[in-house]
Amino acid sequence: MSTESSLVRGIGTNIAAHRRAAKVTQQELASRIGKSVQWVSAVEQGRRHAERLTDLLRIAQAVRCQIEDLISRPIDNHSPRQRPSGDAVAAVREAIMRVAVPTSLPQAAESNIGKRVAEAWKIWHSSPFAHTMLGDLLPSLIIDATAIRHGAGDRRPVAQNLAGAYQIARQWLHHLPDAGLAWIAADRAMYAAREADDPHLVAMGAWALSASYRRAGQQDEATRLCLAAADEVKACINQTEPDSKLIADYGMLHLAASISAAQSDERRTGVGASRSCRAGNPRDRKIL
Repeated sequence: MSTESSLVRGIGTNIAAHRRAAKVTQQELASRIGKSVQWVSAVEQGRRHAERLTDLLRIAQAVRCQIEDLISRPIDNHSPRQRPSGDAVAAVREAIMRVAVPTSLPQAAESNIGKRVAEAWKIWHSSPFAHTMLGDLLPSLIIDATAIRHGAGDRRPVAQNLAGAYQIARQWLHHLPDAGLAWIAADRAMYAAREADDPHLVAMGAWALSASYRRAGQQDEATRLCLAAADEVKACINQTEPDSKLIADYGMLHLAASISAAQSDERRTGVGASRSCRAGNPRDRKIL
């Protein structure tokens, strides 16, 4: 399956999952966004694009979710109104707000932290019990990753794991009424990504942080953040043999910037977003 086909199918899967979670039928969704039932069905099945950003904005409003929920990675399991428990949020909050100091951990814990981060991502994307399971895993994961980072000689490799831990925490916290903690997690993920000197993690961090900005009504800052991060990613792309992951990141950041610009109705920033049309296509060997 091509990158483009996978993205289209993933968006369609997300639309269907959020529509069912909101208990909205295809007929009702079609009526609310001014489309036919056939159009909605084709989009959900990945047989056609939702060509316009305004279509995605209307769909997100109709099924009561954020637009980034629709264009993120596919979610095969989505339980209605599933939220982290209060005790779990309190434990994660304590872990995030704790002042970390260099701590001696068993060698096995240090060597295993990358596997723990990968397993947490796997749970988030595949388990119908992700909120409950991650509520148990995140506090110790954040504390251990932070301690390992502070005690490391070369912080770049361990900063990658810390960025991953904070990005998972931000996703887990994103839909809580109090967005402040998710914002802190996103900001720390961005800081750790820069410390890791990893352009892909910087892109993912900017994407996550821009969502927190948009939720806080700071669309202008979200736009600027994404375009600045896109320029950083562009500088890291080898024009002779471009990395398809970085090209995808470049396009993703322009998409996020265009979402923010559309929400704030700053049409002038849409010019920058149009660069992603070619840059995001792996078949195009040149970055504009």
